Amino acid sequence: PRQRIHDTPEAGLRPQMINPVDCKNVLLEGFTIAQPGPFWTIQMLYCENVIVRGLELHTKGGPNTDGINLDSCKNALIEYCHIDAGDDCIALKSGINEDGRRVGRPTENVVVRNILGLRSHGGIVIGSEMSGGVRNVLAYDCEFDGADKGIRLKSNASRGGVVENIWYRN
Repeated sequence: PRQRIHDTPEAGLRPQMINPVDCKNVLLEGFTIAQPGPFWTIQMLYCENVIVRGLELHTKGGPNTDGINLDSCKNALIEYCHIDAGDDCIALKSGINEDGRRVGRPTENVVVRNILGLRSHGGIVIGSEMSGGVRNVLAYDCEFDGADKGIRLKSNASRGGVVENIWYRN
């Protein structure tokens, strides 16, 4: 991680637009982002007790412009959001490769409900960074109109990570 270089055209890595790291009791509510721009639009990393409610995210048009990513987070609620993403609407992640295995923090205890997702690669996605595992997820009453896939699991054999207790309905 210390060798990563951000914010240069040569590196090809853009920063996240909103990126709380190691925070507790996070509330993101009632705002709109209406331009594609950085890398993942909202990425929460190592956060606990998260509520994301009533957001309008219109980031179609840029590469890797996921709507909302939880990475190694615990106890989260995502609800009543409208997402038109350039990549995945909502992604549940837990670290990548050796770094993710070293940290070993799963994303767990997540509820996703009442989401309207438009154009995207995936509606609710697990992965591809999931070396720490993803567990205890309930997603319901979501509509993905124009998504390549409503439910998407993505990883590869070298990443590892356990996926367990995942429920989707309606």
